[in-house]
Amino acid sequence: MIRLNQILLEVLNEMPLITLQNKTAYADDKPLKAMDLETIGPNMTVYHEEKGNFFIAKNKVYLWFTSTEDWVDKVNAGEYDLVMFPIKTLSNAFTVSPITDVWRRSKARGKKEVLGMIEAYLDDKELIIQMMSVRNPYRKNRINSFMIDQLKQKFPSHELVFEDPTDDGWKFIANYDPNARAIDPYGNEVSMPDKLRRKIAK
Repeated sequence: MIRLNQILLEVLNEMPLITLQNKTAYADDKPLKAMDLETIGPNMTVYHEEKGNFFIAKNKVYLWFTSTEDWVDKVNAGEYDLVMFPIKTLSNAFTVSPITDVWRRSKARGKKEVLGMIEAYLDDKELIIQMMSVRNPYRKNRINSFMIDQLKQKFPSHELVFEDPTDDGWKFIANYDPNARAIDPYGNEVSMPDKLRRKIAK
């Protein structure tokens, strides 16, 4: 069984309860957008598979942003399942959209307590963000930014790189760090499509 070590064990702050009111997320009684990483850090759990196993490849990194403090305990106790992005294969390439299906189709127990997640890969010099997604309607509450900030803090010596960004991914990069590098699935550097760049600039 894969056991998760919650970031809560590394900080002294208590985990705030994340709630939603009219598409505005609150950490306890304060807007989530106004929080800092130190306060929100306990809501995030990072898993780095250093050796590789039957379930997860070597150097894969996952982050889960959760609304309550007992999600990790319940996963480790077998009461909840790990929420994972569905795997895209040649046979389902036209029917599976991992960053949306993780919320719409997943039958994982406890998935409602997961508000955002990232799948990444860590090599010698780079932290490559392969997929990131936030549950509707918690979007536009800085959850993606908090998750990326947490990973940068966890792996400070690695350059942040985004792999095969969607249009929403490109918009996030433009707001978060316009100088961040992006690559295609084969490792070639890519730039934001001109059409999307013009649309964002309006």
